[in-house]
Amino acid sequence: IFDTEDDFYTEPEAKTSIKITGVNIRPEWFGATTISDVNAILNIADSSSAFRKAFRAATGDFKPIDSTSYRSEFICKKIELSNGHYRMDKPTTHGFHKNNTFYKVNGGGYVGKGMGSSILVYTDLHYEGNSFFDFSYGSWEMHELSGFKCTAYNPLEDDPYYARVGAIMLFGSTDSLITNEIWASGAKYIRNDPDGTRRGGVGIQFESLVDHSFCNLLVEHCINGIAFSSCISTGVNIKGFSNTVSDFAFGNFIPDWPPLSEQITSNVISINGLESKACGATPMFFGTNDNNVVITGLLIDGRAEASLSTVTYQAIGISKSGGVHGTITGIAVNTNYGLIDDIGTGSAGSAGKTLYLNFVISGVYGTIGSEFSVINITNPKSHINATLSLSNSSLPAILSYSSYSTISLSCSGVDGGTQDALIEVKNGNLIINSLDDSGSTYGKLAYVENAVLIIPPIILSTSRIAIKGSGGIIKTTSIIDFT
Repeated sequence: IFDTEDDFYTEPEAKTSIKITGVNIRPEWFGATTISDVNAILNIADSSSAFRKAFRAATGDFKPIDSTSYRSEFICKKIELSNGHYRMDKPTTHGFHKNNTFYKVNGGGYVGKGMGSSILVYTDLHYEGNSFFDFSYGSWEMHELSGFKCTAYNPLEDDPYYARVGAIMLFGSTDSLITNEIWASGAKYIRNDPDGTRRGGVGIQFESLVDHSFCNLLVEHCINGIAFSSCISTGVNIKGFSNTVSDFAFGNFIPDWPPLSEQITSNVISINGLESKACGATPMFFGTNDNNVVITGLLIDGRAEASLSTVTYQAIGISKSGGVHGTITGIAVNTNYGLIDDIGTGSAGSAGKTLYLNFVISGVYGTIGSEFSVINITNPKSHINATLSLSNSSLPAILSYSSYSTISLSCSGVDGGTQDALIEVKNGNLIINSLDDSGSTYGKLAYVENAVLIIPPIILSTSRIAIKGSGGIIKTTSIIDFT
């Protein structure tokens, strides 16, 4: 319908030949086409420019707000997608930053026919920019994006699904944002930070968002699934499938951003319902330090995509400079090394910022040559309060160097590890609130060294012994009847 010479790749801020208000806009009006068979994606024309033109028709021209900011002329309507696969040879950018000036989007978004029906297929697998689909610098009115998928695929490449882009999708520097029914896949290129943290290959990166809600997000076959950085976000139902390093990460994992150790702003995140299947490392990973979370309904199945072998290393990982506090509850089955490890310098809670964990863990199969446990807390400043139901584990329940932590434990079929003890406490303090240990094979209830273990008197018996190593102290709580 609209045949224009506008080139918004060369000059994204240029005036637009076409302005459309009051109705959703179809990229087909500007020449976009779709195809049903993704294997024939290269048989249709590139739709990248058509998407840019459709978007700029929605924004109108950018008008100055102040010396550093411009805003879209209109409160934008949405880009409306059709059924089928769109061929996208170039990235799709919406708001942007150029020559120290911000070009912001007022309202608008995308609406598709469903995450399995409207699909943007990015074909330049060698592109190493920040993202293929970038929705950044939104302002003022609500932005809504729903019902579509972004993926990377080129049948002419040796690996047709291996994209080197930083993230498939990036939502950044925006307030008042709704993201529902969105699917991303195909970002597979790892680049390491100097401290060894594996970044790159993000499915969906959320960056610097306020008033953000989401529902039904799916990421598969990426390095890091969905990542939150400097966000205030609330939502339900995230699913990660066969992602290499993480399904749900905290920090900006796009390589061109500063290293995770330099990212100091906080996340405030509430999520109900996260499902991980066949993640190759730690489904939940905290790369930055200040993460305030309420996460309920975390479900992890660590078996491989196409076999019964266990591939998931551990449920929750923390980087050398990472940390988390708040509440996490869930179930993890079939992992190699259990629930969580603060690796000695990460923070699993801290004074005044306790991390509350409530988990059912079944099937822990890892073998070790040194001390390691399902809950592995070796940073003395970590502070956890855990309720753990543990069954069929080759590792003991907890190793704690924490100055103050608490656990309630129910276990069956648990091995005692290197000290032949269910619980190891070193150089710290641990309180056991309750214990049910029927059917476990460890030899000792606890091993305590240069630390204090506090337990209810009823726990100790001839079949439940606790061993004090050098400097070990074991105390029991007492009940005083004031009647």
